[in-house]
Amino acid sequence: MIRRTADGAVGSDGTGVAVAIEDVAHELYGALPADFVSTRTAAAKEARASGDAPLARRIAALRKPTKAAWATNLLVREERSRVEALLELGTELRDAQERLDAAVLRGAASRRRELVAELVGAARRLAEQAGEPLGDPGADAVATTLNAALADARAAAALETGLLVDSLTATGFEPIDLDGLVALPEAVGEVVGRPHLRLVPSPEPASTRRATEPRTADRPARKARGADRTSSEPTDAPRRRRPDARSTPKAGTARKPKADASTKADEARRKKAEATRKQAEATRKDAEDRLSSAREEAAAAQQRATEASAAVNDLEQRRTALQDELVAVEEALTRGHRTAKEARRATAAAEREEARARRALDDLS
Repeated sequence: MIRRTADGAVGSDGTGVAVAIEDVAHELYGALPADFVSTRTAAAKEARASGDAPLARRIAALRKPTKAAWATNLLVREERSRVEALLELGTELRDAQERLDAAVLRGAASRRRELVAELVGAARRLAEQAGEPLGDPGADAVATTLNAALADARAAAALETGLLVDSLTATGFEPIDLDGLVALPEAVGEVVGRPHLRLVPSPEPASTRRATEPRTADRPARKARGADRTSSEPTDAPRRRRPDARSTPKAGTARKPKADASTKADEARRKKAEATRKQAEATRKDAEDRLSSAREEAAAAQQRATEASAAVNDLEQRRTALQDELVAVEEALTRGHRTAKEARRATAAAEREEARARRALDDLS
């Protein structure tokens, strides 16, 4: 049942090989959920019988995976190439996030959705074939784990081990905490994660930028055209009678209505921009409040899950210990029955010997 690595220690078969905890874990987390506890108990007993008590304790402490985690581990084993494609896409997305390349992130969004949907479908199919159908909540948990692996490098490394105990969830704001989520934390190793995926705003359309840019570039040209028209007019000013200053409006007076209209338009735009800014600020504040509440709820849920998992683990360890005690009691009972049977045989033999002795005495008398 257990693969072994040669390192000179004495193993359960007495051939000078030792059982590696990694091999046991891969064997356990590849088993059906219904067989996990019995397989773990057998492996722990085998390690204890070989004299490796520390290994037996580590095996007994391995937690049973949730059904969604089991299905995800099965997916990693059976669909390795497709999972690797997901991990490569995650690396690409994290690189684009580091460069703030919005175009790449948007272009990869459809591939991300399609690949996650395909892998979730594959997980459901594999679970069905193994006789452990995966319901909608379990499928959602698999999708959550796959999306976490896309967003977080440590989550990707944890997924790749195939030793998940529970589903992975990445908030996108903080590095994922793998405590209690992977059977062997050392299997994940050190992973230098890139920044988490976050929303990058779309670039402003060119038409919008042109509409909002100040139109100062063409003013010199208009002035030049005005100067050309002035220079091309006939210079017959000496023959003309100068118009009465009282009947001619000043240039500043003529331009004043236009200046007032421009000022009003600028003010209207300023007020609209201010209103938009205040609305965006209120929306941001509301989103931050909801995010804070969600984080608190998630932390509370995680704490409850951790406590529940610890309780389950403790009960399973106690169950393993009781099973071991039961085996010892059964062996003691077997030895007692054997001893009693042998005593009955000895008593019968003594009685027969006594009967022969009495007959011999009778004959003598």
